[in-house]
Amino acid sequence: MQVITALCAAVLLLYTPSKSLGSVQRCHEADLAALLNFKASLIDRSSSLHSWNANASCCEWPGITCDDSRVVSISLHRMGLLGSLPQSLGNISSLEILDLSYNALSSGIPSELTSLSLLRQLDLSNNNLSGELSALASLKSLQKINITSNRFSGTLPNFSNLGLLLGFWARNNSLTGEVPVHICQSALYVEVLDLSYNKLWGSLAEGLGVCTHLQELDLGGNYLQGHIPLDIYNLSGLTRLSLEENNFSGILDGAVGNLVNLQHLMLGSNNFTGPLPANLSACTKLKLFDASNNSFQGSLDLIRFNKLPTLEILDLSGNFFHGSIPLSFAGCTALQGLYLSSNIFSGAIPMELSSLQNLSTLALSTNNLNGSMRSLVGIKHLISIVLTKNHFDETVPETVEGEGLSNLQVLALGYLQLRGRFPKWLNKCTKLQVLDLSWNHLEGTIPSWLGLFPHLYYVDLSNNSFSGHVPAELFGLPTLMHGNKNLTGLQVVINLAIKHKPGSIELRYTQVSAVPPSMYLSHNKLQGHIPSQVGAIAALIDMDFSFNNLTGSIPETMASMKELEVLDLSSNKLSGSIPSSLSKLTFLSQLNVSHNQLVGMIPQGSQFPTFSKESYEGNADLCGAPLPIPCRNNETRSSEPALFSKRESSAKNSIFVPVCVVVGSIVFAVCLVLLEVRRNVVYVESVSF
Repeated sequence: MQVITALCAAVLLLYTPSKSLGSVQRCHEADLAALLNFKASLIDRSSSLHSWNANASCCEWPGITCDDSRVVSISLHRMGLLGSLPQSLGNISSLEILDLSYNALSSGIPSELTSLSLLRQLDLSNNNLSGELSALASLKSLQKINITSNRFSGTLPNFSNLGLLLGFWARNNSLTGEVPVHICQSALYVEVLDLSYNKLWGSLAEGLGVCTHLQELDLGGNYLQGHIPLDIYNLSGLTRLSLEENNFSGILDGAVGNLVNLQHLMLGSNNFTGPLPANLSACTKLKLFDASNNSFQGSLDLIRFNKLPTLEILDLSGNFFHGSIPLSFAGCTALQGLYLSSNIFSGAIPMELSSLQNLSTLALSTNNLNGSMRSLVGIKHLISIVLTKNHFDETVPETVEGEGLSNLQVLALGYLQLRGRFPKWLNKCTKLQVLDLSWNHLEGTIPSWLGLFPHLYYVDLSNNSFSGHVPAELFGLPTLMHGNKNLTGLQVVINLAIKHKPGSIELRYTQVSAVPPSMYLSHNKLQGHIPSQVGAIAALIDMDFSFNNLTGSIPETMASMKELEVLDLSSNKLSGSIPSSLSKLTFLSQLNVSHNQLVGMIPQGSQFPTFSKESYEGNADLCGAPLPIPCRNNETRSSEPALFSKRESSAKNSIFVPVCVVVGSIVFAVCLVLLEVRRNVVYVESVSF
């Protein structure tokens, strides 16, 4: 019996595959040669492939997977590789998965890859690959193709041979031609088709409606036009429909309600018209709906937004919607971002919005809204409030109950015709990064505690009636002293329009991170000196203190504001000379010190010769280019650099010393003569006696 058991064990040992015993798999010679050739064609910046050598089985190399000694998978994701795809990859005949994403590979797809008849997944995304995609049409086993973010051009591959295709991602390339609407005649099971941000053109014809397995359709960022074909609304399994940034027109059909699994619907930046269909509320799984920057119109009253409990982002900005803000928004309990800017909404902001405890961003600017800010105080998680350009016409509350808006990072209340003083409740908003109270009727002093906010880097209090001195504490804002690179919430999405000068161009920002570090106190009634501490805010880019009653000189410390690009101190009562040290501000591209009481020579160094005479006009005692008034000698000397003054002083001393010696010698000689005369007189007088 023991003999039989031993024999069976021996037989089992003979027939057990070597890999099950933990031994190293041998590497097929053709695969080994192809991989070594591949390595030789690359620049391995991070030495990720240092162990790729003939002394070890390629099946043990990083990124390589084998089956029965044949390489079936190459996964070199984010390896920092440079180079091109070699023809030898086509010799790895058992390859099923090739992932070279997130490297710096260039050149095109070699035709030899068409011999990879077993290849199921190809991921070349986020490289610098170029050329056409015709080689892909021969890879009949392909199920997933990802070429996102490369430089591929030409037309899309012929999908007729790719019957097993499940997903095709080609976002952010330069592909041309029309959308392959008949793709599902051969690839019956396609789930994802992403052709966004290419150069596709033409109308979107019917045909995609037979793609019954399609879940994601991304066509945004192309040159497509015409109406949405009706058969799109037959795709009941669709979870994502992205058509933004094209030239689509027409209406959004009520059949959109058939897309019961839709989670993301993006129609922004097109030419759609008409009202939103009431049946939109049938898309009960909707999480994001973006219809911004179109020509939609009408009231929203017929849409039951309370039937959309999972809606997180609603962007209807830049249209022609009118009427009141729907009370049904209060039923969108998951709502995080509500963007209704640049429409014709009127009436009050509904108190019911205060029940949206997940709401973090509220953008209602450029409408005809009125009402009270107190209706927003109860929304504890609000991070961004942009109400600019409405008709509140109220006295801003100085205090609010409870925690108020303590999580705010962006507060834009410009152009609201607000009255009163600087709101005291803002001292609780210590997370504030962007503050805009411009173009109101606020008065009183600017509080010194505003300078204690650790993250504040944009302050616009312009075009009000603030008085008193400029608080020195404002120039101790940590973010303006050290930069805003470590701020939290930099990706906060906003819809902020900024116009701090009459007649100037309105600037628009969509993210907090894009707003430049700035301080605007212009068009107020501020007085006193500009504190010398101003030089501490070295990260400031734009500074405008114009049209006030500021006095004193321009602080020399401003030469430390190394990032400053725009400086406007015009229409004040500043005196003294323009510090020549300001020529150290190498980024300064705009300067305006006109209409003050400045004197002396205009500095001529660095970028100062590029400023026009309008930058200095209205200062009767300024001289030098670009003004047509030449400087007198004493004015020139008073404005010269210190080095020249030392040389001048040295020259004066070289003349002064010899003159003093000569004059001193003469005086000494005269004194001796007088002394001798005096002695003689005394002697005569003594003899006569």
